This record gives sequence, C-alpha cells and structure tokens, in this order.
Amino acid sequence: MNEQDKLPVALSYFFMPLWIVPLIIFLIKKDDSDTVKFLILQSLTVSVLLLILWISLSIFSVIPILGALVAFLVGPLAFLATLVYGIVLGVQILNKGTEPEIPMISTFVRNSLM
Repeated sequence: MNEQDKLPVALSYFFMPLWIVPLIIFLIKKDDSDTVKFLILQSLTVSVLLLILWISLSIFSVIPILGALVAFLVGPLAFLATLVYGIVLGVQILNKGTEPEIPMISTFVRNSLM
C-alpha cells in the first residue's frame, strides 16, 4: 500500500462506528488496488454490523426493564469497543503500514464481497 492510500484507509478505520464515513471513502476509492478495497470493505462491514446491532438493541429495548437495561449497557459498550479497535487499527496502518485483518470479517470480505 502506498503513502497516498494510507490516510483514506486509516480514516475508514478511525470512523468505523459511523457507517457513512467508510461508505463514502469506499465509493471514492473503489477503483483503487485490491488491498485498499479489501481494507475499506473490512471497516465498512464492521460498520454495518454495528448498525444492525444498534437496530436490534433498539427493538430489544422495548422489553420492560431487562431489555432496556441490556440495550443501554451493550449499545454504548459496543460503540466504544469499535471506536477503540478502529483507532488502534488506523494507527497501525498509518505508522507501520500494516494491512490488518479482522478475524472472521476478513474471510467474509474475501469470499463474498471481492
């Protein structure tokens, strides 16, 4: 991965909890190399999974007491964990130039989306 591609890929990981940012970066960089496309699709897949989790928790929160408690605990924790993980991966991309593979997500992206 060259120096020009590091910043957009890292940004897609930094803003992984916000699905729209990786989507915009993917639409801009979709014609680049397969490595760049793979890394951005990886972060976009995690973003979409987090969005599905948020929607599921919103539906689950309708259940009195237990549903609301689980939704209000799991939702922010999942957001925070994704944010921290995205920042760590983004820093690795910027500093070391590594190409991180997120377990299970990378296999899904390689087999289904590429």
